[in-house]
Amino acid sequence: MSEIVLPLHFWPSLGATILFVALVLFLNWLQARAARKIQVWRRVKKEGLAAKAHEILEADRFASRLSTALTALKWLIIAIGFIRYISFVLELYKETESAGHWIVDVVLFPFKRIFDDFIAYIPNVFNLIAIVIVVRYLLTLLHRIFRELGAGRMRFSGFYPEWADPTYKLLRFFLLALALVAMYPYLPGAQSPAFDKITVFLGILISLGSSSVVSNVVSGTMLTYMRALQPGDRVKIGEAFGDVVEKTMLVTKVRTIKNEVVTIPNALLLNTQIVNYSTLAATDGLILHVSITIGYDTPWPAVHKALLEAARRTPLVLADPQPFILQRALNDFNVAYELNAYTREANRGVFILSDLTQNIQDSFDEAGLEILSPMYNTIRQSAAGDTIEKRPSA
Repeated sequence: MSEIVLPLHFWPSLGATILFVALVLFLNWLQARAARKIQVWRRVKKEGLAAKAHEILEADRFASRLSTALTALKWLIIAIGFIRYISFVLELYKETESAGHWIVDVVLFPFKRIFDDFIAYIPNVFNLIAIVIVVRYLLTLLHRIFRELGAGRMRFSGFYPEWADPTYKLLRFFLLALALVAMYPYLPGAQSPAFDKITVFLGILISLGSSSVVSNVVSGTMLTYMRALQPGDRVKIGEAFGDVVEKTMLVTKVRTIKNEVVTIPNALLLNTQIVNYSTLAATDGLILHVSITIGYDTPWPAVHKALLEAARRTPLVLADPQPFILQRALNDFNVAYELNAYTREANRGVFILSDLTQNIQDSFDEAGLEILSPMYNTIRQSAAGDTIEKRPSA
């Protein structure tokens, strides 16, 4: 009986085949186990979020994407293993040895180079992690300090609570910029000329495209520290008269008394006169005024009494400080009176003025005084014994 002679490289080839098949079976088993774990996690997550449909949807999406990523990773490992298996078998035989070397050099060498670069990059990863940890700790510390300042639980002389949030944002920006500068040398490809060119190009694009944005941000920051206005204040900015509903780093939004929202860029706001009716209203009171003209035939004490009575009847007008009256002008045919009254409700100033005007009408009517500005014509006779007659004009 003749003895079967196996090729010299049979056993290495068989061993490589067995290892490759074992790798595939192990990866399939590992993927199946991971899939079961993901399904269990998804089921537990759904049971815990039964009343939150959007969170259930997010959990399903996360599980689906994780499964897809694991499948892709499995096939990548199988592909690399198959290529290495083929190249190993081919290198065993003289006839195909060159083909095996070619597969290694062309297909596997790039993966090997990436892996070697990753191993060499590991020290830089630790440097980046250290920088991130320090910056994160400093940001947390700053956030806690300025949160206390904003809430008024911590005070510094000359530092207002409304400055806390923008100051924190500025410090956070500079700290992150400093961290980015420190991290730059450790980033992958930071020493590459191509990376430098891309960085310069992006910098030019940002500088050209964000000039107006930067101007608005700087203006918004200056307005914050100027304390020119706050959300809820009644203001007049140019032709916009109403309440500040939102103040961001870029724009300020004002809702007018007609319920219109006017959006004003902060760069424009910085160069516009701002009249704030609410700044002193809560402490000293806002002075509302109504002007009327009354003829000379009406005694001024009676006019003063009627105007002060109208102020007394008007809701939201303060008794202390007391309303006062100014006689602003002695016109040709009448006297100009101005009633000034204090209120703390700056946002209701228009309605208070309306009520005050109505009460002026009622008060004058009850006092028997006419709110009338008569005009007189003078008739002269150019004869002996000239007479002058005054009569109201029509």
